Amino acid sequence: MSPAVLVPSCMFLQENGYGVDKGIPTTLIAASSFDDIVAITLFGIFTDIEFNKVGGDSKSPLETVGTNLYQIVAGVVVGMAMGALLGF
Repeated sequence: MSPAVLVPSCMFLQENGYGVDKGIPTTLIAASSFDDIVAITLFGIFTDIEFNKVGGDSKSPLETVGTNLYQIVAGVVVGMAMGALLGF
C-alpha cells in the first residue's frame, strides 16, 4: 500500500479516535514506510545484478548483494552519527 493512500486514511482514523489507544494508525503508517524501503532496496539490488550481467561486469550476484548491504549499513551508521551530532 502506498503511503500516499494510507496516510490520509490513517490520519482520519486518528483524528476520530479509532484505534488510537492501541496505536493502530501509527503502526500502519510505519509499516507502509518500511514496506517501501524494502521494496526500493530489493529493486536496487535486482537492477544492479541485471545491469552487471548486461554490461559484462565480472561481479557475482553475491558480491553485488554484499555491496548493497554494506551501503545500507553504512547509511544507517552515518545517519545515526549525524543525528547524534545534531542532537548536541
